[in-house]
Amino acid sequence: MTSNRNWRKDQQLTFYEIPKLKQSGMDMNTIQDEIDLEIVKRDVNHIQAEMRQLRNQQFLITTAGLTIFGVVTSWIIKADSPLSGTKDVRSVHFLLESLLLTILFILFLWSQQLKNLLATLAAYLRTRGWSYWEVDYKKYTKDNPYISQTRLVSIVFLVLGLLSFLFCFLNDISLPWDEGTKWGEAITVVIFVLYLIFICGMGFCGWWFSDKQVQQRWDGIIDKKNPKNQ
Repeated sequence: MTSNRNWRKDQQLTFYEIPKLKQSGMDMNTIQDEIDLEIVKRDVNHIQAEMRQLRNQQFLITTAGLTIFGVVTSWIIKADSPLSGTKDVRSVHFLLESLLLTILFILFLWSQQLKNLLATLAAYLRTRGWSYWEVDYKKYTKDNPYISQTRLVSIVFLVLGLLSFLFCFLNDISLPWDEGTKWGEAITVVIFVLYLIFICGMGFCGWWFSDKQVQQRWDGIIDKKNPKNQ
């Protein structure tokens, strides 16, 4: 047999054919490297497709945040008309603001989980040595300032939170102060401060997720299994 692939005209080795080759009595050692290469190609294609989907989901989540910001802001404006001159205006405004900050933070958490999955998959490719791009990109970003898609998402949600709170505050600053809304407004301020702290901490300081720890876990798993790296 001059070539490991001469037995197949289209030169495609599938997992379904491997058992058939074993049953036919073929010496699997002669095509083991070829089988391993096919498995690596499939793994890399699968992981890269998964990473593209995760990045697209991050974009969709950011778009959803922008849309919800516009919708809730319009609700705040519309609330002025039927409630104008009543003591409920400020209460409704700050209730909507609290709702908006909560929804934005939930979307941000979702985006962060997608980022963590992306970092985990990228670390696996680097550990296996299956992606020169991931290895070189990690080295480049280590000593050079950069703005990744994840940081851009964090900036967007940070700006949305700031704009929504400022809009609500400036919109209500001329309204009469009502004793019944003090607690509601105080709660909104607390929610806003916590929102800023967690957005900055998780988006820019790496709270609760460490690329180094993920890399070490993959190193330990792969070294323990001691597979053949392609």
